[in-house]
Amino acid sequence: MSIAKKIRLFARERRGNVAMLTAFMLVPVLVGVGAAVDYGRMVATQNTLDMAAHAASAAAVATGRSLLTANPAMPLADVQSAAVTQATKAFAAQVSGAFGPSVTVTEVGVMTINPASRYDLSEVSLTQVGNTLSAKVVYTSKINTTLMNLVGIKTLPLGGSSAANGPLAGEVGDTTYVVHEGFETADHSTWGGGWGVYNQFHNWQAAQPLEIGKSQAYENLPAPEGIYVAELDGYANTAISKKVYLPRGSYELRYWFIDRVNYRAYAPAWICGTKPADVAWATASDSEWGARYQSNRVGVYLDVALNDTAPTTFTPESNNLIDVCNSSGHKWVERSVKVTINTPGYFWLTFQAEGQSDGVGGLIDDIRMCANTCAGTAKENFPWTANTVVFSDNFEAYATYTGAGKLTVSGTNNGWSSLATGWSTAPYNQMDFWDGRTGLGVELDAGGNRTIHKRFLLDPGYYQVQYAYNAQGQTAFGANVYCGATAALANFPLVSAVSNAYPLWWGTKDGSSAAIGVYMDADRNFASPANPTGALNEAAVWYNPDGSADNATYPHLPGQLIDFCSYSTNFITRSVPVRIQKAGFYWLTFKAEGTSDMFGGMVDDVSITALGGLTMSSPPSGAVTITPAGLAAGTPIVLGAIEVAVQ
Repeated sequence: MSIAKKIRLFARERRGNVAMLTAFMLVPVLVGVGAAVDYGRMVATQNTLDMAAHAASAAAVATGRSLLTANPAMPLADVQSAAVTQATKAFAAQVSGAFGPSVTVTEVGVMTINPASRYDLSEVSLTQVGNTLSAKVVYTSKINTTLMNLVGIKTLPLGGSSAANGPLAGEVGDTTYVVHEGFETADHSTWGGGWGVYNQFHNWQAAQPLEIGKSQAYENLPAPEGIYVAELDGYANTAISKKVYLPRGSYELRYWFIDRVNYRAYAPAWICGTKPADVAWATASDSEWGARYQSNRVGVYLDVALNDTAPTTFTPESNNLIDVCNSSGHKWVERSVKVTINTPGYFWLTFQAEGQSDGVGGLIDDIRMCANTCAGTAKENFPWTANTVVFSDNFEAYATYTGAGKLTVSGTNNGWSSLATGWSTAPYNQMDFWDGRTGLGVELDAGGNRTIHKRFLLDPGYYQVQYAYNAQGQTAFGANVYCGATAALANFPLVSAVSNAYPLWWGTKDGSSAAIGVYMDADRNFASPANPTGALNEAAVWYNPDGSADNATYPHLPGQLIDFCSYSTNFITRSVPVRIQKAGFYWLTFKAEGTSDMFGGMVDDVSITALGGLTMSSPPSGAVTITPAGLAAGTPIVLGAIEVAVQ
C-alpha cells in the first residue's frame, strides 16, 4: 500500500478518536517547538542589535572627538550631524554582517533590513558637556514568528539602547567598544562536551566552520571572559571576519590568545609580534602533541571592506596584518594593538589560523576594539615572577680540578668541554679553565683571544646580566677596578698604554691583555657561530639567522656592548640591567678584547635574572635597551588607510 493511500485512509477514519486526539496533541507540541525556535531567533537578533547599537554609540563619540580635536571651533551642530551619520553607518555595518547585504539606509536614523523585518533607530544623538562627549542610540524592532502564528502571536517585539561617554582627549571607558566579542551567547550545549561549530556567529563570517567551546575543555584554564572561547583550527584552519565602520581616529584592539600545542623549546615565553618575521623564526616542532609546525599561529588583519563578503584567505603580502601570535607559553596572554584610521570607512577585522592545519590551533577570547584606548591597563604577560633566575652557569660541571693548576676535561688538560654546554666558541673550540671565584672559571685568551656565546629566548621586559671578572694578576694598577659601560669608562686606553703591566714568570704581558667585553644581541640581526662536532680546537662554523650557511649577508657576533672590564686584581661581581623590547632569541657574548698573548681575563658565575615586565613599577635605572630585530616597538607602519604601531 502506498504512503498516499495510507494518508487518505487515515483522513477518512471515523471509528475512533485517533484523528481528533492527534490533532489536539499536535497543536501544543507545534506551539512549544515554535516558541523555542522563535525565542532563540529573538535572542540572537537582540544580541546582534545590541552590539550594533554599542558600535554606533562608540562611532558617534569617536567621530565627535576626531572632528573637535582637529577643529575645536567647529559648530556643535555640524559635529552632531556628522556623528549621527557615522553612527548610522556603523549600525548598518554591524547588522549587515548578520542579516546579509540587503541593508539600506533610507534616511538618517531609519533603515530597512529585509521585507520581513524593520529596524528603526528612534534616537541617535551626541551631546557635549564641558570636555565630555556623550552619545545615545535607541532602536526598536520586531521579528515575525513561525509556528507561534498558530496561537495568534505573529510578531515578537525587540528594543534596546546604548550609551557611550568619553573625553575629548585621553582614555575612553568600556562603553566605547566598537567591537566586543566573548563567544558567550550561543547555545553550545547541544554539542558534545559543551562546544559547537558555526559557519556564522553573531555577525562574524567564518571561512571554514568555527569551533566554540568551554575554555577548560581545551586547556583546563578558565577563559579570560565568561566560559567560552573560539578555536581557529578546530577541524581545519579557518578565519573569522567582522565588518565594522571606523571613523578617522585612534583605536586600540585587545584580545586574548593561548596556544593548544605547547612547544617545549619556548615555554614559558610567549612569541607574538606585528610582522611575519617576528614569529617566523619559531620553527621548533617538538611538542606534547608530537611533531607539529607552528600549529597555534594566529594572524590578525584590518582591511578596507570592498563589499559585504569577507575574503576567504588573508595573506600578509596582500592584506593588512596588524598582529600575529605563534605561542603563549601555555597560558592566556593579552595582546594590545594600537591602530590609527587615516581614511574613514568600512573595514574587515579578521582573525585567521595560519599554522599547520591539523585540528589543534590557537584559541582566542574577549575581542575588544575601542575608540582611542580601552579602559584599564592591558595585562603585562611577563612569563616569569620577579627576580627569577632564568639561567646560571658557574662552569663547574665541565671540568675536574686536579690541583696545581691542572684540569681534566674528557682526558684533555685545559680544554673547553665537549659536553652539551649550550655555549659556542669562536674562532676555535678551545678554552682554558683555571681557578675561578668559586672553583673553576673560564679564561678568554686560551692560545689566542676567544669569544663564548649562548642564546636565550626572552620576552619584553627587564633583565639583569651578572658575572664575575678577574684580571688574574697584580700589576702596577694596584687595587683599582677598571670596569664600565664602555671601553673608555673602563680606562682601556690607559691600561693599553702600559707595555709591562703583568710581569709573569713566563713573560711580561701588556696592560690590555686581561680586557673583556660583554655583549647582547638580537639573534635575527647577526650570523652566529657553532661547533658542529664539539671536537677540541675545531674551527667555528658561522650560520645566518635562518640557519643557512654564512654568506656575508649578516655581520658576525658580537655587536652591542653592554659592559667592559679592563682590570681587577680580584674577582668582582658585575651587574648590568638590560631592557628587551621584542620577543625573540638573544645572544650573550663574552669576548677577549686585549692583546692575544695566551693571557686573558677570567669569567665566572654567569647568570641572567628576570626582573619584571616593561611596565614594572620600579624599573632598574640605567638599563641598556637591546636593539631588537626588525622595527623597534612603537614604530608606526603605514598600511594604506591605516597605521599600526609595532609591538
